[in-house]
Amino acid sequence: METENNKAWEVLYSTHYASGGTFLPSWGLYYSGSELTEKLLKIENNKILEIGCGLGESVNYILKHNPSRYIGMDFSAHALDQAEKNNQSEKVSFVLTDMSKEFPFESDFFDEIFSVYGIGWSQDIKKTFSEICRILKSGGTFTFSWDHYLARVVNEQDGKIFFEKSYNIEEPTI
Repeated sequence: METENNKAWEVLYSTHYASGGTFLPSWGLYYSGSELTEKLLKIENNKILEIGCGLGESVNYILKHNPSRYIGMDFSAHALDQAEKNNQSEKVSFVLTDMSKEFPFESDFFDEIFSVYGIGWSQDIKKTFSEICRILKSGGTFTFSWDHYLARVVNEQDGKIFFEKSYNIEEPTI
């Protein structure tokens, strides 16, 4: 079932972003001169998954650091069509799937998983994090960024950080 969230992104990718625009800040993965990214992601010789890869703007950075494999995952067919056109490599592939559902990967598969401004769009954040834990190898790392909207759904209790829900719930807020 296509959600309003999915419909909105398909419209954006097939109109504004199809003409070369982008929704990510121009720095993307390069925040703090990419020094921060290099400290967070261990790319070399690892299997990497990007959740919410959009147009594949992170691929060039990832390939420069020699992964064994990169898979970009998004629920927009328009975005992935563009990502595939712009990122031709035997190490790169893209998967059309909704991060709110079961991921089409075997357990303990990825060394590193990351998401740049994508994870907060999940319609079932608990399912999304459960799937990330399932497919991430023991000792692997999940790294994500999100803007201030996520602060409304993140809480800390007894030294643990937890997500109450996705901020993008498709229901009225009163």
